[in-house]
Amino acid sequence: MPKRRTRQEKIESDHRRQLSFGQKATFSYKIVPKNQEQPLLVTPTKTVLYPYLRADLKKTTLLTLSIIVIQFALYFFLRNHIFFLPGLIY
Repeated sequence: MPKRRTRQEKIESDHRRQLSFGQKATFSYKIVPKNQEQPLLVTPTKTVLYPYLRADLKKTTLLTLSIIVIQFALYFFLRNHIFFLPGLIY
């Protein structure tokens, strides 16, 4: 398994690449000791409203509930012999 490159190695290779293309390259990096905690940056989240989501959920819920009600009604009608299907015994 190949060894993964560290951040410092990536910065150094980027510096060499910039020098090989003849660009004036300046770079600097700061080594942060591992025992210091870096401040946590909190970025505001963008809320996205989906106008069709509520309508789709409403339609799905109504369809599911109507199928369940129809299944219970069929069970009740077949159980009480209101409907009769040949070969089906409840």
